[in-house]
Amino acid sequence: QPVRWAGSVPANGADGAVQFGLEAMQTYGVDVSMHEKVPDATGEPALGMPTSVILVSQSTGSRTIVSSRRGVREISPEHVRTRVLPKLPPSCWLHFEAREFQSVFDIVTEADASRQCGWRLSIEVEKPAFSVDQLLAFASCVDVCFISREWAEANIQGL
Repeated sequence: QPVRWAGSVPANGADGAVQFGLEAMQTYGVDVSMHEKVPDATGEPALGMPTSVILVSQSTGSRTIVSSRRGVREISPEHVRTRVLPKLPPSCWLHFEAREFQSVFDIVTEADASRQCGWRLSIEVEKPAFSVDQLLAFASCVDVCFISREWAEANIQGL
């Protein structure tokens, strides 16, 4: 099955960074046609393409990911409902990253409500700031919930 990416990108193109990023994914066969062009959270042009840097310790192998949304909000539940979910095949795996609770929960809820029998849904919860109740809310909508050791250690008492 093809790999598809759906996410939000700055509507202003971020000085060519959006085109570069989308074309780079396409080079590796990733379908990027379901992206959403958005202004930043204030309605002003976004600062740039969201970025992440992965730092890996040579001595322990542990990794740290440093990310910046750079003024770009998450993809909207409306976009997911109208432009992403209808294009998906009867059998696919949808994976979500829990960066911010409410918008991601709204998107996961949309996917769960529109779910076809062959769809599998998963979510990754890394941030310790997510409560046990929020994790359980996510878990009620997905087939697989990945949690980080950091989240588990911070929330062990609530489990």
